[in-house]
Formats: sequence, C-alpha cells, structure tokens
Amino acid sequence: MSTPPQSPNFTQLYGHLPPVFQPHDFAQRGARTRWRENILPTLQNLSELPQGLELRKGYHYQPPRFDYGWRLSENELSRIAQRHGFAVASRTPAGGLDVLWMTSLLNDVLATSSPFQGYVRIDQVINSTTTVPVYCITLADSYRSGNQTPAPGQVDQIRVFLGLEGAKVQLGWHLDGKWCNWQWTTSDEVAAEERQRKSFDDRRRR
Repeated sequence: MSTPPQSPNFTQLYGHLPPVFQPHDFAQRGARTRWRENILPTLQNLSELPQGLELRKGYHYQPPRFDYGWRLSENELSRIAQRHGFAVASRTPAGGLDVLWMTSLLNDVLATSSPFQGYVRIDQVINSTTTVPVYCITLADSYRSGNQTPAPGQVDQIRVFLGLEGAKVQLGWHLDGKWCNWQWTTSDEVAAEERQRKSFDDRRRR
C-alpha cells in the first residue's frame, strides 16, 4: 500500500501541514524523489518545524524524520571527531562513516567532558545539492520531540565544546537519510533501531 489513507483521521492528523510537507501519491513514478526535491529548499530557511510530525505508536502512515542539529560534510565531521576523540576508522558497507560507533564515542566524550546534558546522535542526512554523503550532529528529532528543540543555552554548550562557534555550518532541521519518506510502517521498526544503538553502546563499554 503506497498511498496515504483518505480518511477523516488522516486529515485530522496531517491536514494542517503546509502543502510541501504533505505526502504525494507515491504510487506515481518518481514521486518520492520529487517530494524530497521540494522539501529540501524549504528546510534551508525553516525557523520552526510544523507541529504533528511525531512518530505514531503502532502501524500508521508515518511521516519522515527530521533531524535538528548541525549539517556537516564528511571532512568537517572527521576533523571534529579527531579533535575530540570520537573518530573511528571503520566504514559502513556503502563506504560511509560508521555513525553508530561515532555516536557511542561522542556521547561518552560529552558525558565526561561537556556540561551538555542529553543524548546526541550522528546521522546521515539528505544533501540537497549532490549525492556526496553529509551528516548531522543531531540534538533532537521530530520522531522523539516533535518540533521542540533544546534550549539555546544547551545548544551553545555543545556548540562551544565542539568548536562550532563562528563555523560556517548550518544549524537547523534536516531530512534524515534513512527515514526520508512518508511510508506505511510500525513504530516498532524505529524502536528497534534505538535498541540496536543501546545494545551497541552496552557491548562497546564492557
């Protein structure tokens, strides 16, 4: 099933979204690509994400995930990781940075060396200009916190710690590289990803 349900419940949940955020008829050829191409320019100048894009418990036509943080190139992220001790040599099968391992190391570094309180992820996000991978140091995401972001003081703490003040990196909302489409899925799939991260953290720290 590829198209969203035409029901009062669906309209109640998502009918308030600006048109660019609403799902297309993904049964059409190339519809997902066109949707992403349309949403990316909007995110570049977006000050606040619309409400109502949280992950719905159970099996639903789920929205994409939007990650809030700093978008970085591989070189930019690698330099920060080397400076602060969360760089890793391993790569994913597709050749990208091993963000699972880097996330685990980064949170250990923050727990011992930074006043920032909270869990930070490193995610691959969709790049609006090229197919070259780009990454996000994610402070919040729409699945977990809707359109809420950390307090400015907390953002400043991690910005200063990582040396991002004055850097030409974009703090804002970015389209997640994995959960980048409207799709029929269950919240358990996302929960499984979080369990995998926790299991990885536990194994690495033993």
